[in-house]
Amino acid sequence: RSRMLRDFMTFDAHRRLACLCLLPGIAASGHVTVRGLPQIGLRAHIRASSSVGSPSLDAPASEEGDAAAEDALTPPGAAGAAQPAAQPWRALLRPTNVLPVATVVLYAASPGALDGAVRSAWELLCSWDVANQPMFEAEVAAGAFFVWIVLFSGVHLALGDSARLRRFDGQMPHDPFSWTRPGNWWEAANPMFSYLGSIYFFHILHPKATLLLEAPSFGRLAGEVAFGIFLYDLLFYPLHWAMHNLPSRALRNAHSFHHRKAHTLNALETVQHSYADGLLQVVVNIAVQQLSPFPGVLGKHPLSRIIHNVVVTYLLTESHSGYRDLPFMSHNLWPSLFAGAPRHERHHHNGRVYYHQFFKYLDDGFGYVEPATAPLSPPRPVANSKAALAAPLAMAVLAPVDVK
Repeated sequence: RSRMLRDFMTFDAHRRLACLCLLPGIAASGHVTVRGLPQIGLRAHIRASSSVGSPSLDAPASEEGDAAAEDALTPPGAAGAAQPAAQPWRALLRPTNVLPVATVVLYAASPGALDGAVRSAWELLCSWDVANQPMFEAEVAAGAFFVWIVLFSGVHLALGDSARLRRFDGQMPHDPFSWTRPGNWWEAANPMFSYLGSIYFFHILHPKATLLLEAPSFGRLAGEVAFGIFLYDLLFYPLHWAMHNLPSRALRNAHSFHHRKAHTLNALETVQHSYADGLLQVVVNIAVQQLSPFPGVLGKHPLSRIIHNVVVTYLLTESHSGYRDLPFMSHNLWPSLFAGAPRHERHHHNGRVYYHQFFKYLDDGFGYVEPATAPLSPPRPVANSKAALAAPLAMAVLAPVDVK
């Protein structure tokens, strides 16, 4: 405690701000804690602030890096002292872990309440004429993308200058609303119209079935949504790996436009793809949206498909947001399950690691990970001139959406 106070006056502005965030926890508990900000990101910011020149962003989910940060912030006299044993059960008691378990227990004991809520929501949705139109699910996906991109692009407007502390590079977002300028209209219009136009012509060739009248149970709804998100990430993984590792110029060119930016990601990058790249995601999702983990049902329920689209578009936007320390982000809520923005940001700086869209188990299992101390170098812009010229005609991240 005394060491940090003694050194405080020698710190630069960023490190002083970090220490001011730590002081309430020091005074209250006698050891370093972080209140109000997720610990991983603030530690990384402190490490970055202490380096010379540009910040080096350590892997945010690294246990080794976090342990080093803890050692660096340990008060004098605490080194060598007996430390309390780790208590893994405390992680199990986090609200984000308890709530799903409690929901399952409640549903098993009395399914009527949750089933009734789902039934009411489905009946309300079916009463809207627009929900019965063939393009409704595609419009929901496109609208969800728009909402998530606007929200993540405007986070810094709500947080002010403190948004720097929650981003990977310690800087404010780089031109997050570039797509609102008249000269950049194509950044938003091309993905939107390429996607909706493709789905429209698909429905001409393959008419969409009418909505089911029967509502799903809550159990079926939750199971189909969870299964769909897992399966989408699993099936797209080898395609994503192939676009980075196979000796195919066509595949590399198709994906290179998505990696063209030389700065930390902004939410808009979620929908900046070549048409071929986005089409691969849609084809995977078309297959996923036809499947249900429950035998005896005729495909995935439309309500499950709609919720799937909203959740997947959020997770994709989150992973491209450039933020690491917003408390509602998936990697902060379920750090053992979701890779989230930290790994995907690193993937955009080093295309040889982290091919998952959402999770982490295959990257960890196959060894596509970086050392904890690997520096975060700027991503390389597109070097292929043909890809750069073709990009304005082909930027569509086709939102994962059912086109049954």
